[in-house]
Amino acid sequence: HKVYNKLIDICDSSTVFWEVGAGYGYFSLALAETCKRTVGFEPLDERADLFSRSIFENNYTNVEVVPKAVENLDNHLPNRDTPDVILVDVEGLEYEILPRSENLLKSQPTLIIEMHDDIGELLVDEQNVDPNGLRELLNTHGYSIEEIFQRGSSDEESFHSKHICAT
Repeated sequence: HKVYNKLIDICDSSTVFWEVGAGYGYFSLALAETCKRTVGFEPLDERADLFSRSIFENNYTNVEVVPKAVENLDNHLPNRDTPDVILVDVEGLEYEILPRSENLLKSQPTLIIEMHDDIGELLVDEQNVDPNGLRELLNTHGYSIEEIFQRGSSDEESFHSKHICAT
């Protein structure tokens, strides 16, 4: 898993890791023993509940689940340590969340973002979203962008996902 390998390469015992669109907390839990602290944001109750149960069952004291949708990462900065690394997997909402998170971007955390260019193109018609705007925003904040391609398959379908790593 290329994203996991990238996270293992860049995280260490001083890292504060945020997982936005955490689902069941796969990456937050997998990095619990590597990172100083992990925080997973997940709006779906069933997933957040299972994530919380995993935290409890593994006796992790450095993992937190925030059972909320994230509209703006800046709103979560006052109550938590500033993240060093953020994984964003929000099914196309990256085009809305990151532009609203200017203060966080100024602190320059490493960002790994699952890109949904097809969704971005759909949003162009619906909400006037520029699919290149996210990359331009990151470039404006001094980020360099590396593409991470991942291929795999499940029993039901093949999948291909594209992430970017912005440092």
